[in-house]
Amino acid sequence: MNSRIVLVVASMGLLGCSLLSRVTGGNEESEAEVETPAMTAAAPPLDASAAGDAACLVGTWNVTEIEGYVQSILPAQVDRSSLEYQGMSGTMQVTFESDGTGSYLLQDFVVSYSMMGLPMAFGLNGNGTLTYQTAGDRVTIQTGDDSTLTGQLTLGTTSSPLGDLGESAISGTQAYACQGDTLEMTPGAENASPVVYQRAAP
Repeated sequence: MNSRIVLVVASMGLLGCSLLSRVTGGNEESEAEVETPAMTAAAPPLDASAAGDAACLVGTWNVTEIEGYVQSILPAQVDRSSLEYQGMSGTMQVTFESDGTGSYLLQDFVVSYSMMGLPMAFGLNGNGTLTYQTAGDRVTIQTGDDSTLTGQLTLGTTSSPLGDLGESAISGTQAYACQGDTLEMTPGAENASPVVYQRAAP
């Protein structure tokens, strides 16, 4: 295997691990141990009054913007100059009910990149119930026993299933800010930009 392919494979693995541990949840304390570069771009923040609005959190939300977040938490080992974001597809959805319960759905959710001209993607599928609690501008999510989550790495035309990723990839504490039909959720990573959701249903 030539050095170009080795670099792509290694970088893809690092990117996949970052997405796995952070994009759907994650514990703030454990993630602080992962080295991350300084944030290069940040999504415009919501008004400060949006942080900690638990009533606004209630509803069903779909992810609409994830590029800024992924770029902000890429491991320092990834060569950013050779990595080009290609977009996302599928569904990443979370529902928060007013009684502290909810559910999540990841259906063919794929984040795609190109590295040195070679396409690569990280995909997630899963669903289940959850409970949540808010404290200030933090929300703590705990998934139910029925939760599922599987992942898949694709490099070029070769796909490698990652199997059952476990409920711990969803459960955890993250910062949130909610205003109108926009929700920002930021798992605990230094200098991270938020993942942006739009309200799908009240």
